[in-house]
Amino acid sequence: MVVLSSYARVIGLLIGARVDVDVTPASPLARLGIGRIDNLRLAAVPEDRRAVPFPMQVASVSGSDVTLGWKAPALLLAPFWAVFARPTLLPFLLLAWLYLPNSGRGSLEWECYIRSGSLERGAWRWMLGLVLDGIGRSSLPGMLATINPDGSTNPYARLPRSVCTGVSVAKGGKLVLNGQLQQFDLQTGTGAPGLGGPAAMGGGPPAARVEALDYTLRMGVRAGSVESDGTVVDLSMRSAAGMKSCLLWDTPELQLSLGDGPLARLLPKLWVPVAASTGVVFPRGLELRTATVSEAGDGVSASGDLALSKPKGEPGYAITLR
Repeated sequence: MVVLSSYARVIGLLIGARVDVDVTPASPLARLGIGRIDNLRLAAVPEDRRAVPFPMQVASVSGSDVTLGWKAPALLLAPFWAVFARPTLLPFLLLAWLYLPNSGRGSLEWECYIRSGSLERGAWRWMLGLVLDGIGRSSLPGMLATINPDGSTNPYARLPRSVCTGVSVAKGGKLVLNGQLQQFDLQTGTGAPGLGGPAAMGGGPPAARVEALDYTLRMGVRAGSVESDGTVVDLSMRSAAGMKSCLLWDTPELQLSLGDGPLARLLPKLWVPVAASTGVVFPRGLELRTATVSEAGDGVSASGDLALSKPKGEPGYAITLR
């Protein structure tokens, strides 16, 4: 099947695997991607590739009695849109692809598994850096980097984004992320560092240059839902049809260090709960059923459904990190 084989090659390049396609078409049009399919399955066979954007160890998509609709083959023609279509037509083509009905039917089940070592590579590392940045700025690392000697918060401090320097799995199904704030100014006396602050205008002592601030965050993951007003609810409490599926950060905790003295080495590690926002909000039509951190498997697994038709009256698609 031309369409699914093309998608399999693209997915294989993205996740670093060979994707096998098993399709039972119900009509000749199914080979073009617009007819009914009795059975469909795409399964990834991992290969030893290093430079891939989204490395995965397990990935599969399956469905029965489904119709992909016109959007699947149309998306494959997107490079030809950019080459042959007039620049003024490109926005209209994109809006048409996003908002016109897909004419698809049914849904596809998907599942994936990613080891902790793979989460340190490719785009996963950048995405986990965004997670650390969102939680770190609103908790202790951000507070330490913006606090004044008198205990007040410095509004002039400019913090860089957090960088994910390591990923591991801890007992109890917790994902452990090592984060780092690199090169920022820390005020050592009265005044405020940075452009526009009193220290920059000679009204206070110069700011000290901090090369790096390391911290560790651990958390679980679980599936949830988000209402239209941003309220987060558990997956079991989902009722409204218009709610979006999301990946929730479950009880995030920040590790505190008591120093490197002999007594500090004898004490257990201290983990302090921190506030966290939603996590990853998925577009409508992409449902997350389960999400877990496996201690035995040393990785993260997730599964869900992909609807092939968009309900009427619902807005467009977007993926949001919060």
